[in-house]
Amino acid sequence: MRPSQAQILAEDVSIRFEEEAKRNAVDKTVSDLRSMASEWRSNNGIALSSFGHTCQATCPFFSHGDIMVCGLTNLVHMCGENCDRQVQTNEAYCCSLTGRVIHFY
Repeated sequence: MRPSQAQILAEDVSIRFEEEAKRNAVDKTVSDLRSMASEWRSNNGIALSSFGHTCQATCPFFSHGDIMVCGLTNLVHMCGENCDRQVQTNEAYCCSLTGRVIHFY
């Protein structure tokens, strides 16, 4: 039996709601991590900097799951499958910022 138009629309709305809820959760997490980074900078007398900064493994990161925020710049890094800093080693692809293994080959 084919699904009705109403069932298709209800499923589409449900999927969109789930996607929006995930985006909102990520936005809240990023906001919370940036607040933590700001407090850390304030406590350590460090000004927010971003001009010419490239995050590296020595940066102080505030993280929750795959979401990381640089303590110096508030730049966001998404680690895991969406990692844009993957490097190939002899055994796996790893994140150059965190050292996390993304996947083995």
